[in-house]
Amino acid sequence: MGLNLFDIAVWWLVLEAIGFLTLPISYYLCRNLKDSGYSISKPFGLLLLTYISWIISIAVGYSYISIMLSLVVIAAFSFLIYIKKGSIHFEKKYIIKFEIIFLLAFLIFALIRAYSPDIYWTGGEKFMDMTFINSMLRTTGFPPLDPWMSGTVTYYYYFGYLIVSNLINITGILPSIAFNLATASFFALSFSTAFGIGFNITGRMKYGILTAFFVTIAGNLVGFFQLADIFRKENALNNMFSFNYWTSSRVIPDTINEFPYFSFLHGDLHPHMISITFQLLVILLLLNIMKSNSIDWRSILVVGLSIGFLYPLNTWDYPVYLVLAILVICCNQIFNYSKNHQIKMKFYLTSFASIAAMAAASYLLYLPYHLSYKIDKTISLVPSGRTSLIFYMAIYGLFLFLIYTFVLRNTWNFNKGIFRLSLILPGIAALITLFEARQFIFNIATNPKVNEYELLILLIPLLVLSVLSILKEKDKNNVFILILIITGVFISLFCEFLYIQDALGSADPIYIRLNTIFKMYLQNWVIWGICAGYIVFHLRDFFNSKKSMGDRSCRPHPAGFHISCFCYYRKIRQFQGCS
Repeated sequence: MGLNLFDIAVWWLVLEAIGFLTLPISYYLCRNLKDSGYSISKPFGLLLLTYISWIISIAVGYSYISIMLSLVVIAAFSFLIYIKKGSIHFEKKYIIKFEIIFLLAFLIFALIRAYSPDIYWTGGEKFMDMTFINSMLRTTGFPPLDPWMSGTVTYYYYFGYLIVSNLINITGILPSIAFNLATASFFALSFSTAFGIGFNITGRMKYGILTAFFVTIAGNLVGFFQLADIFRKENALNNMFSFNYWTSSRVIPDTINEFPYFSFLHGDLHPHMISITFQLLVILLLLNIMKSNSIDWRSILVVGLSIGFLYPLNTWDYPVYLVLAILVICCNQIFNYSKNHQIKMKFYLTSFASIAAMAAASYLLYLPYHLSYKIDKTISLVPSGRTSLIFYMAIYGLFLFLIYTFVLRNTWNFNKGIFRLSLILPGIAALITLFEARQFIFNIATNPKVNEYELLILLIPLLVLSVLSILKEKDKNNVFILILIITGVFISLFCEFLYIQDALGSADPIYIRLNTIFKMYLQNWVIWGICAGYIVFHLRDFFNSKKSMGDRSCRPHPAGFHISCFCYYRKIRQFQGCS
């Protein structure tokens, strides 16, 4: 069913109202951020609404009344904070620009969904998502009823559907219309939250927009080369209709390689897409902690609440962001204590206590869910079929070019000998990529691979150099980005050696890594997309300085990027992967 302007306006106003109600809480929690937490108000408001309505519903049942009561609780908290702390101050120009960005992102994607609003099977999961939403609207308690088997409950992470159900109940909009409005909302929320991260870490709006672009709009290199293949032929404009967006999501054979823009464009209102907004929320809250000069226990508990929210939202995200939070807390503590050159017992006690409090909050605050939802999946070793460098570069080539440039520049600053030595393995990786590109282009092999473990040649030096850079780094923003880089490396390494067993792999062994790569590479895209936005800002400032302009050895060489740029030029049409 299509969209109309009235429904769009009502939905947008409700999102604005939820964000407005949460502003005092956001301001109180995120005083270390340049925008004082304004950019988290909407996603954090949705998180609070979902969590509180869930808690209330466990006691009194799920209904319109429990949702309204949740809004009252949020408003009461905000009012108490406002009374206790006095007035809150946000920069008016920033608010106006932020809201324009959010509104434009929402309207543009609402227009896209209006062009193709149908909810049906298109190689995706829209039909299943709509089924879960309808089940959520009919349920009176949690866990919600199973829509396929009468008398049983849903054994699935359902908080994403609860978010949508709450908004449908508040607005009164038909579920078939709300489905597409929700998709547009999560794109706008993700774009604006990524913008907030970029702005808060660089202090400049244009880099906030660039960060949001890298995270939510940029795609992998496959789409670029598919366009190049189209435009090199005659009647290029007519051939544009032959562009196959599906190809970009099937890069590594027998896996799924979605990135945020593909997920939003494809339009499945599925947990992996909904969770992007809340992954970014967690990262922004962790940035607030990284910028603090001491442990703020309220921020620690809120991070625990937000990370715990990922478990019933999209369970795949929970362990990754729990580890990321531990790394951020530890590095922030080390950074703060090392300024005084006194790492004593208090350092270890506060670090352990803050990590324990955060982890405990992330689990105990959602204990009713954990007691009702049992995971029957196990982690196993990948026997074979690991990722080729050519395919990995096709997905992350642009990000890796920027990340390696950033890390190598940092390495040059503290040890030129290590810098020269560190060029060897990435150089070998570049040669392997060129060799595999030749095999692929000239149809010698459809899945070229020199060695099962060739990706280590690229990732291990990046991991080592990032750790060494953190040990020498004196800028908290750089430390935060290096932590994100390291987290992305660990995600990639995990996918090379381990996988989560599921029904797909049990049905056909060639698909054992399909879901693991799918869900975890999407996390990696979000994390490294943020890194890319900051690195462009950082390197631009660096190369604009007189000192860097006079030092040619510090300048990045574009060869690393171009290596990944010729892998698909002539053969992109033949590159489909699994469907």
